[in-house]
Amino acid sequence: MPIQSDTRTLIGILGGTFDPIHNGHLFMAWHAKEKLLLNQVRFTVSHISAHGKSPIASAHQRLKMVKLATINQEDFIADDIEFNITGPSYSLLTLRKLNQYFNQSNQQPGSTEPKPVSLCLIIGIDSFLTFNKWYYYEEILKECHLLVVNRPNYRPEYNTSIKKLLSQHHSKDSTALQKKQNGVIYFLDNPSVDLSSTAIRKMFADGQTPKYLMPENSLQYAIEQNIYFPTPSSKESL
Repeated sequence: MPIQSDTRTLIGILGGTFDPIHNGHLFMAWHAKEKLLLNQVRFTVSHISAHGKSPIASAHQRLKMVKLATINQEDFIADDIEFNITGPSYSLLTLRKLNQYFNQSNQQPGSTEPKPVSLCLIIGIDSFLTFNKWYYYEEILKECHLLVVNRPNYRPEYNTSIKKLLSQHHSKDSTALQKKQNGVIYFLDNPSVDLSSTAIRKMFADGQTPKYLMPENSLQYAIEQNIYFPTPSSKESL
């Protein structure tokens, strides 16, 4: 049952390299927004990868694709906040920046009794299984709630650190997201959409066009910029 959003404003945060963004990202964001009455979902595009592997598309190309994908979605926002953070894109630093931004906005002169803002970081179940390896992962839950998107009928095996985290923060009650400022881990079942940026890049590399798998505007931009299709030299090396 959806929560009532009259206590605080819930803002979804979906971060990633988006190399490229695809319809699975959009569906995940839409599903979380509709089920939990999120005010908006912000797609935070990583500027400098924290995992060492450089994306194929440049940061500005990836941001452009996200902007094109969300251009007609009023509640979906392409966010370049990580472009203003020095060094690798760590979720903790991004969340701190976002909280600072929204807290300052709520305290602007003329605002009357603004609702408090709670950030809800949206991640997939596979990412959650290694959440304890994230940069200062325990601090992240002091900045946001964690919305874990699970696959239907999937029963994951958790490591000791994740089990401890769940014992402290997990709630099956979605109203906990409204009652608490941060620190809730809530699982959201997601109808299966088997898409990945890796698979889409492989389609491009194989000379295929992933039509209907990416937002049309983003797909056309990727084609026009020739971001993912193999270059003549790479074809010769195959």
